Amino acid sequence: MAAPRRHARPRRAAWRPRRPDARALKLGGGVLLLGLLLGGGAWLGGLLADPAVMPVRHVGVDGLLRHVSRAQLQRRIEEVVSGESFFTVDVDAVRKAARGIPWVDDIRVRKQWPDRLRVEVVEQRAVLRWNDRMLVNARGEPFAAPRASFPAGLARLRGGRADLPRLFAAYRDIQRRLNPLGLRVAELERSARGGWRLQLDDGPRVELGRQPWTRRIMRLVALYPRLSADPRRRPGRIDLRYANGLAVSWRAAEKGLAARARPAGGKRG
Repeated sequence: MAAPRRHARPRRAAWRPRRPDARALKLGGGVLLLGLLLGGGAWLGGLLADPAVMPVRHVGVDGLLRHVSRAQLQRRIEEVVSGESFFTVDVDAVRKAARGIPWVDDIRVRKQWPDRLRVEVVEQRAVLRWNDRMLVNARGEPFAAPRASFPAGLARLRGGRADLPRLFAAYRDIQRRLNPLGLRVAELERSARGGWRLQLDDGPRVELGRQPWTRRIMRLVALYPRLSADPRRRPGRIDLRYANGLAVSWRAAEKGLAARARPAGGKRG
């Protein structure tokens, strides 16, 4: 009798260690590296932001300064950079502080490694006085300055607060027309009622009236050589508020030669 057949048992697979997923390794490594970089960056950033480690030691001021005190400007800037490191200095704050000093027009700030701040200053260039309280630069912008620092010999503009742009443009136009005669505007005024008045340097006062003054200035340019031809008398006041002529009052000091020239007719305005 044959022995019963035994069923063969399936062989068990030998245990082998499981290889980690390559993508998971890369991801984990990247996360670890990122953490190290962020931690190191934060540490390095804190170190560089420490004024005890990277302070600003020198503030240099460049530029042709006639009215701005170099020492005052340096002190003002040093107040701003105090407590800041080379990397945390706020350049805009430095500019703002410097522009608060009278006569400073523009300022350029740059850092120089490792501990220096270079400041280039451009001063205002005053060309006119405004109501004897402020100065006006070449762009027609008013700026404040100590009265004692006002340059001598500047022409004066007078008028309301909103009149400055119009007065500035008129001054430039009138002075351009008077240049061929060697005349210089000493003062230009626009009254509250809109009337224009002109004072020539060492010369007469000129009434231009409220009407557009361009033609009246042209009339003055055409007639002034005749009015000033006699060296024994000089006009003290010229009234151009006439449609077709002018009126002249001679200086009181030359009363013996006084004369008054009036137009044949015309209404003032």
